[in-house]
Amino acid sequence: MESVNRWVHVKPVEVVKALKHGCTPSIRVRSWKLVRGRYFKSLTPEKLKEALRASHVKLENIQIITNPSFIIYQYKGKPLIALNVRDGRFYTTELTLEKWGQQYVQYQCFILMSILVKNGLSDSKLSHSKYCPLEGR
Repeated sequence: MESVNRWVHVKPVEVVKALKHGCTPSIRVRSWKLVRGRYFKSLTPEKLKEALRASHVKLENIQIITNPSFIIYQYKGKPLIALNVRDGRFYTTELTLEKWGQQYVQYQCFILMSILVKNGLSDSKLSHSKYCPLEGR
């Protein structure tokens, strides 16, 4: 039986080891808040390339493919990220999640989201950091 590679919604999330209040070993989780149900506003491949250029991303290391619904972005050696221009959200494929893991794909979306915000292509704001103690993990 042949497997089907479906699109899967991905939230841009950063998970890092941190010290809560400077002393308690913890995991810090930060994510972006949706604005009117979207992470980004009207986005085109040209606007995305300009934002990446302005953020000093080496354009020779990126691949951007477009179709009517998605801008598909991939940095060399990183997971594939699809930006849905209709609903303003991030997606990837089931096979990409299997290969790279959900946390890593979410982090790549978080980085891309940071670039979009920095270059005025998103009005989203970071949510408050949530801390989870490392003890007992």
